[in-house]
Amino acid sequence: MFEADGISAVHDRTTLLHPLSLSVSPGTVVGLIGHNGSGKSTALKLMARHLPLTAGQVRIDGHDATGLDSRAFARQLAYMPQALPTTPGLSGRDLVKLGRYPWHGALGRFAQEDAAAVEDALTLTGTHTLADRMVATLSGGERQRIWLALLLAQKSRYLLLDEPISALDIAHQINTLALIQELAHSLDLGVVMVLHDINLAVRYCDRLAVLKGGRLQIDDTPEAVLDSGILDDVYGVTTHIIPHPHYATPVVLFGT
Repeated sequence: MFEADGISAVHDRTTLLHPLSLSVSPGTVVGLIGHNGSGKSTALKLMARHLPLTAGQVRIDGHDATGLDSRAFARQLAYMPQALPTTPGLSGRDLVKLGRYPWHGALGRFAQEDAAAVEDALTLTGTHTLADRMVATLSGGERQRIWLALLLAQKSRYLLLDEPISALDIAHQINTLALIQELAHSLDLGVVMVLHDINLAVRYCDRLAVLKGGRLQIDDTPEAVLDSGILDDVYGVTTHIIPHPHYATPVVLFGT
């Protein structure tokens, strides 16, 4: 299990995230939702060790992750930031190969096992057609898909995804979230991802953790979160919950 235990962040005397505790088990998708500036991305960066902890602890299988070096940590956890780094001169395949660095190191030999992991990741994400194209020429949606392939090639047990569908049209948003959900369940991956679309979060997440003002409000199943009525307070608007005409998950409507 991956656990964030009372993690918090303070910068220039401003509290960005109040103590937050969150856990994710393999085979589970947890959605982080909340208003803009609620601390979602900050929480993810703290878990991924991209920001220093002011307090609290990140644990993997009950052990403090602080003592793990960067490669050992990356073998357990992979992180996709909201703003993807530029990758000049790299093809899609070259980028996905970088996911194998935690296993062989910068001077290590790229072995058959690494090549197989890359091919598996391209297959799972349907990105073989992007493998020989330069990443800089890809659309925003294509870049997100090839970065997801990199994360899968990394063979980490836990994935932290910051708005993984932000650059996608609605069809690709649905396809990408369905893929993430399927991979989490079939490969036994623990996933925490920041999402803005409440209805997509309800449909594709096993649990929702709701933040407001840097504080965790509730962490429960989508149905329990909707039944709690807390979204009215978090977003400052009236919500109406109605049955979906085709799926078991309900639909959230916002308005008076």
